[in-house]
Amino acid sequence: MGLLSSIESIFPILVLIALGYVLRGRGMFNDTFSGNLSKFILQIALPAGIFVSVIHHLDIAAIWSLRASFLFVLASFILGYVLAYILMKVLNIQRGRKGAFINMVVNDNCLFIGLPVQMALFGEEAFPFFLLYYIMNTLSLWMVGIFFIDADPLLDEDKKPGVAVSWKKLLPPPMIGFIIAIIVLIFSISVAPIITKTLDYLGNMVTPLSLVYIGIVLRDTGLSSIRLNKDTIGGLFGRFIITPMGMIGVLYVGVQYMSLPMSSLEFQTYVIQSATPVAAVLPILVNEGKGDLPYATSLVTLSTVLFIIVIPLYMQLLAVLGL
Repeated sequence: MGLLSSIESIFPILVLIALGYVLRGRGMFNDTFSGNLSKFILQIALPAGIFVSVIHHLDIAAIWSLRASFLFVLASFILGYVLAYILMKVLNIQRGRKGAFINMVVNDNCLFIGLPVQMALFGEEAFPFFLLYYIMNTLSLWMVGIFFIDADPLLDEDKKPGVAVSWKKLLPPPMIGFIIAIIVLIFSISVAPIITKTLDYLGNMVTPLSLVYIGIVLRDTGLSSIRLNKDTIGGLFGRFIITPMGMIGVLYVGVQYMSLPMSSLEFQTYVIQSATPVAAVLPILVNEGKGDLPYATSLVTLSTVLFIIVIPLYMQLLAVLGL
């Protein structure tokens, strides 16, 4: 079940990456297309997608009932940043890759890859647990992770001088979409169906266009840019070993020693979500931050392929541990 679900989720992703690669090679996309596409995704489609995802799927009451679990999931993300930073220093990750590396270890593609796998493995019953993780992952990426990327340009001339707070960076468009959606939910604001349907169309573009973008970048940089050097292996190790094991450790302490009320289904949901591939928008964020784009693209491609193997292994591990 786990292996089949993983393959079914990954196959369309690899096809879309290949489509972008082939079409770029045939000259369908010009040299400025990828840059314009990344801006469209980041500034238009992604905020719309986050907004409709929250108002369609989020239940404030259900999430509030899981507030104790939220604290432990939050603790696992904090631990993830600490361990990612230590690993980055130990491996001496190159400049321009540090922000991508930290985000690779901590933040993942829980919505577009994790959700279909979760539904196949656990069903509707686990959906509130998925939403809690999704909220934390979204906040982590857009309130913390993006700053590591912006602070690590590949070249000196791209480094931003001074320490003044930029509201544009503090509140990027996707985060604004999330905040507006939360306000709509809290105050029970009615959104016209014609608006939500339009935003649905925009939001549904995010994943396919991001994957096509990755294929274009792979074509421009060459498949040889996908290399298993220490920076890449370290990122994959952090994504698939450190982060899920950190989640297991934090939740285990909560359940065994701090009386955290958590079912096996909830425990398994958080662990599996923490082992999903890096977000497909990572190369776009790295491109905007003037970082090492081929490296970020490699991380997305390799983590997506390896995910097919990783998820069944963690399902087996959880079964052996009786969790």
